[in-house]
Amino acid sequence: MKISGGKVKATGGRYAAGIGGGNRHTGGTITVSGGEVKAYGDQYGTGIGGGYWAHGHEVTISGGKVAAHGGENAPGIGNGYGNALKDGDPATVSISGGQVAAIGGAGAPGIGAGYWDPQCAVVNITGGTIVATGGGAVSGREEPDDIGFSGYSNYAKQFYALTIKGASVHATHRTASNECVEPAPSNGTERVWCVTVETQKTNELVRVEYLDGFGEGSEIYADQDGKIYLWLPNGTHIFFADTCLYKATVSNADTTVEKWFTGVTADGVDVAHGWDGEMNWYYDFGDKLLYVVGDCVISGTNTEGFVNILAMPLPEERGQFECRVHHLKFVS
Repeated sequence: MKISGGKVKATGGRYAAGIGGGNRHTGGTITVSGGEVKAYGDQYGTGIGGGYWAHGHEVTISGGKVAAHGGENAPGIGNGYGNALKDGDPATVSISGGQVAAIGGAGAPGIGAGYWDPQCAVVNITGGTIVATGGGAVSGREEPDDIGFSGYSNYAKQFYALTIKGASVHATHRTASNECVEPAPSNGTERVWCVTVETQKTNELVRVEYLDGFGEGSEIYADQDGKIYLWLPNGTHIFFADTCLYKATVSNADTTVEKWFTGVTADGVDVAHGWDGEMNWYYDFGDKLLYVVGDCVISGTNTEGFVNILAMPLPEERGQFECRVHHLKFVS
C-alpha cells in the first residue's frame, strides 16, 4: 500500500490493523510519503503494521502527518499481538521524514512488538519528528516501552538495531530510571542519548544545523512546549537550532543544552547571539568568521577559537551591509 497525499482515516476490523494486516495476516509493504493519515487498530491489531498474531513486515514513512493508534496489546506501528514469526526475519520500520505519532494500546509500545511477541522490529529513524508513547501497564505486567517491547512475553527478547539520527524523537515516558527505549539506540556507529532543546517556537518547524545527519530536509518540529529531542553520542556538540547556538555535553546519560557563547563581543553583545540584521558585523559559525564591515568595538576572549575576524565585505549573497571598513577597535 502506498499513500502519497490526501486525508486517510482507517480503522481495523476484528483483530486487524488500521492499515496493514488482518487477523493472522502480516502487514505487507506500507509506504507513506505524504498526506494526513490516521490509523486505528482493533483489539490486538496495530495502527500500522500487523494484525492479530501477525508480523508487521515493512513500514516506511518519508513524509506527511501520521497518527497510528494500536488496539489493546498492540503497538501503534509494528507487530500485532502474538509471536507467529518469533523465529523469522524481523519487521522493519523506517522513518526518514514527516510528523509521526505512534501510540500503543494498553500493554504495548508506541513502536515495536505486541503482547506475547519477543521480536522487536528493526527500527531506522533518520529524519522527521516522532512522538512514541507506550500504552501503559496492564495489571500484572511490566510497563511497556515507548519504543521496543510490550509488558509481557513468554520468550526471550530478540533485539534488533534501533537507529536514531537526524530526527527529533520523543519517548514520552522516558526518565533517568526508566529509559523505555529498547535496545539502546545508536546513530549507526555509536550509542546515542536524548538531548532536549527548548526553543522559542511551538508546533513550528525548527532549523537544526551543524550536527551530523541534520539539514534543511530534516523536518524537525517543536512540540507544544517548544521542545525538540535530538539523539547524540558522547562528546561536546555545538550546533544551531531555531535562532540560537547551543552546547550539549553528553556523557552516558540524557541531558539538556545550554546557550553557547563565543566569548567575543561586538558592540557589547556576544557575536553568537546578538546580530539583528542591522549591525556592522556578521558572525558565520560554519566558517568561524566574524565579518566586520563598519564601525564597531570588538572585545572579549576567544577561548575556544571559534572566531576569526575578517575586515571585509560580507559574501555577496548576504548583501546587507556597506562594503567599506571605516574603523576597527580592539579592546582587551
